[in-house]
Amino acid sequence: MESALTTPVAPVSTSTPFFILGCPRSGTSLLSRMINAHPRLCVPQETQIFPHFLPLLSAYGDLNKDSNRRVLVSDIAGSIRLQEDLEGVIDASAVLTRLDSLESVDFGSVFRAFMEQWQKTQGKPRWGEKTPQNAHTIDALLDYFPEAKYLNIVRDGRDVMMSLLDTEFGPKNPRDAAKYWCNYLDKNQHALERVNPDQQLTVHYEELLAEPVAVLEQICGFLDEDYSDSMLEFSKERLPANIEKKNAQKLKLGLQTGNRNKWKKALGNREIELFEGVAADTLEREGYPVVGTSISRDTLTRRESLSSVYKRTVGMVKNRRSQKEAVYRLRCYLNAQVRCH
Repeated sequence: MESALTTPVAPVSTSTPFFILGCPRSGTSLLSRMINAHPRLCVPQETQIFPHFLPLLSAYGDLNKDSNRRVLVSDIAGSIRLQEDLEGVIDASAVLTRLDSLESVDFGSVFRAFMEQWQKTQGKPRWGEKTPQNAHTIDALLDYFPEAKYLNIVRDGRDVMMSLLDTEFGPKNPRDAAKYWCNYLDKNQHALERVNPDQQLTVHYEELLAEPVAVLEQICGFLDEDYSDSMLEFSKERLPANIEKKNAQKLKLGLQTGNRNKWKKALGNREIELFEGVAADTLEREGYPVVGTSISRDTLTRRESLSSVYKRTVGMVKNRRSQKEAVYRLRCYLNAQVRCH
């Protein structure tokens, strides 16, 4: 995989879509807001269409059948992400009109129709998408969009861990955080081995903060777009609705160049060694030095395990949004089994 400062630029259609990949809390939101501030490019808040609906696809049957795809389009359009985060601006009937004009319809063309219809509301000629959980369905994403560009952002896992531990979702101890981080990076890297070198680019969050213009110029070259200074003015843009509160507060402040390597002062030896005991190889592969005085292969103590379970349970209870989304998907699946055939 090419580094952010060495990837060659290849000609590409100005309508070619692109996808931002990365582990949650790795700078995917920052990067998507920077790119969205470009005058020609638009990236919505996470749609979650692939990870939420692809696993349900069998219930909808053959999407070439008009009645089946109408059910799927209605369910996607009615999802919490599209209704709240994208503020319901996508007209389901317009999506269906796009699909009706196609000779053959599959899940990829449904997704593309939603994105193109959203793009139309933004008044820009090219769309991209950022949903970190696409890592869980990335093989299908690559199958449906073999022509796309894939922009992968990586952040030091120890800083990712600090951010994850402060959220309602995700792991609540260093070892689980390390497994979580490694799992995302490994899935994305493994899938990108299938992608042509000129269709993929990996950038590091720390480089983006230290040399924003250089990295953004490289990204624009990778996308075959001209760099625009407006990308550095992303904080002046209206934020997507319902973006996570702490994330929104940071994005409103603009580029925080010092928001890196915080783990060096904030983490104790025990936390560092527990994390590195799992993630040492991945850290070194991504160019992050392992610094623990010893690599701990110990399991968590009983107290640490109980604390982690408690925090995770509290987080899940507080995360009403995820609960609502899970119930909605279950209802969609059950209804589709009855209505589609």
